[in-house]
Amino acid sequence: MKPIIYFLSYQNDLFKIKKNELLQYGFQHYFGFPYLEADIFIEENGKPVLSPSLFPHHYFNLSHSKHYMALCCSDTAIGIDLEEPRKFSTHLLNRISSLAEFEIINSYPDQEKIGLLLWTLKEAYIKYLGVGLTYPLADMQVPLKTDLNLDCDYFMLKSEPLTMKPLFFHCFQLNDYRITLCSETNQIPELIQIKK
Repeated sequence: MKPIIYFLSYQNDLFKIKKNELLQYGFQHYFGFPYLEADIFIEENGKPVLSPSLFPHHYFNLSHSKHYMALCCSDTAIGIDLEEPRKFSTHLLNRISSLAEFEIINSYPDQEKIGLLLWTLKEAYIKYLGVGLTYPLADMQVPLKTDLNLDCDYFMLKSEPLTMKPLFFHCFQLNDYRITLCSETNQIPELIQIKK
């Protein structure tokens, strides 16, 4: 099955309620069973997962930003990041970029948009691995290109094997927010807005 990204808008005071609604909706519609906190286990580095012995091929990942949250459900391992537009200083971009990535970033006139894309690519990959932000971001090379149209609604980047297999980065633009999904499949995820 292709991955599905469920997303909704929320206000900070309703974060826990909306997070639970999103998990309930996604689990019920994608997996066919309700979200139960007892079914979730936390891996060594803090990644929440469904028990592989009880739920093989059932993967989910959650991300949130100021006014949106997103949940991806899939039958392959995934990592998702959702970020609001923000400024990235040259110092920060230098700290999180490999040399090759930094050269690509400098070729773009809009440092804010390319910085946001780079950040979501790296964060989605880290969440795919389940290693947390302690991983040195400059040491990983994500598939950044010099000719991307950063204003289009969707594009996909393929990475040469960063792990044992190629990975696909599905990049969405949503009301100036950037959603990036790191996935083992090249199937384009469906993006579904939940309105409650």
